[in-house]
Amino acid sequence: MAGISRRELLGSAAALSASALVTRSAWDRTASMLTGYPQAASAEALAAVAPRRYRPGLARSSLAIILRFGIPLAGANFVNYTLLNVDYAFVGHLLGAAALGGRIFAPGGAMEAVLEAKHAGKIRYIGFTGHKSPAIHLEMLRTAFAHGFMFDAVQMPLNVMDAHYKSFAEKVVPVLVRHGIGVLGMKPLANGIILKSHTATPIECLHYAMNLPTSVVINGCESLERLHQGLRAARTFRPLSEKEVAAILAKTAVAAAQGRFEPFKTSHDFDGTYHHPQWLG
Repeated sequence: MAGISRRELLGSAAALSASALVTRSAWDRTASMLTGYPQAASAEALAAVAPRRYRPGLARSSLAIILRFGIPLAGANFVNYTLLNVDYAFVGHLLGAAALGGRIFAPGGAMEAVLEAKHAGKIRYIGFTGHKSPAIHLEMLRTAFAHGFMFDAVQMPLNVMDAHYKSFAEKVVPVLVRHGIGVLGMKPLANGIILKSHTATPIECLHYAMNLPTSVVINGCESLERLHQGLRAARTFRPLSEKEVAAILAKTAVAAAQGRFEPFKTSHDFDGTYHHPQWLG
């Protein structure tokens, strides 16, 4: 622990405690919604049906790797892997890979490593994600099809602003649906940026995203407030009528026209390879 101050340790512990509280609350509420168990019993119900039991222990060979990513992340991983019984990643994503185009499928490229991980049982499904432009997503899909490869899932921003500017919902989602590829919608609130437009409520934003032909809507839950907001949206969701969708889009049209509230499309602030060009080799 040399070089780590007491303040940093306390801050890490506080962050881990908050993360664990949100995680436990999410399991409590989700189990209650799905099983009808009272919240006080939901965690015990999950523990009862867990496929294996864990005993506290320390694998010294893994300690250096865990600490390399920092105490907060190591603690969060410990909570996730022990409480959630993670044996493999459900979807292995090529993060930001769309911009790399054919490099992914070139000999010795990333796809070889991903397929090797899948064959080894480390991941179950393969997908890619990006947020810059639907044109990039379509090019990645075209490249995959040309190599005879079909992605299992594709992730992209899907929200009330997206419909008006460089729309993934309009251009990419129909292709995914046609080929039976899972649609993962992220940024339904754009980290709260959309709410600054004062054109739609959080629940309207979430309901709009849920109403699209998505397999899942990825909603942040970094606080109990956000967690409860997402659960409230799930409990109250009903398929929107064409009139309801049109009303939401009419309210957001002017604000969304230039992509102002989707900075991940219009700026380099969220582009890892722009800030780290060496990643491209």
